[in-house]
Amino acid sequence: MTEPLGIAGTVLGLLGKVKGLFEGSDKKTLVTSMLTAVLTVAVIAAGYLVVGHHATPGSQEVKLGGLDLGGYCASYSYDDNDEDFCSSAIDLDKACSWQWSTPLRAKGTGIDSTQCYSSSGKRRGGIKDMTGYCEATFKGSADVEASSVGNKWVCRTKIDKAAACDWQYQKNDPLAREEGGLWYCYARAKA
Repeated sequence: MTEPLGIAGTVLGLLGKVKGLFEGSDKKTLVTSMLTAVLTVAVIAAGYLVVGHHATPGSQEVKLGGLDLGGYCASYSYDDNDEDFCSSAIDLDKACSWQWSTPLRAKGTGIDSTQCYSSSGKRRGGIKDMTGYCEATFKGSADVEASSVGNKWVCRTKIDKAAACDWQYQKNDPLAREEGGLWYCYARAKA
């Protein structure tokens, strides 16, 4: 905003000099010259404000369309998603079997009391590395973690909206933007 004000000050100074040049001229010539200068400055200023002095080639954006978060999460084998995370409920029997490297069954009364048992009923212990199970199950996923949601364990990963836009639209350096509760993808237009 300071640049347009600086330009206006410079133009006013020049108009004063132009007036000085035409001091001996008739009023019609002086007024015509001043109006021409003012109109020229107005056109330049309008162009400056419309285009913006920060616009650079390639910085315009093109709206590609909506973002399919469910499809993105499904591509990594997750069963569910919300706006921020891809997730899947953990099958505790599978987590027990992974933890102890043998087929086991999970039993427990809550998310913090699950124990693993053999088919003969012998208790082996709990699941000590739930995040390790999630990492082994969702290998293609970045920063996957185990988390308790409500009364169940889930494997989940935070959704990178720009990466999801790239996956969906196959564009370099996409942008994701929320509009009215929905996510949309944008690409930078080539100027």
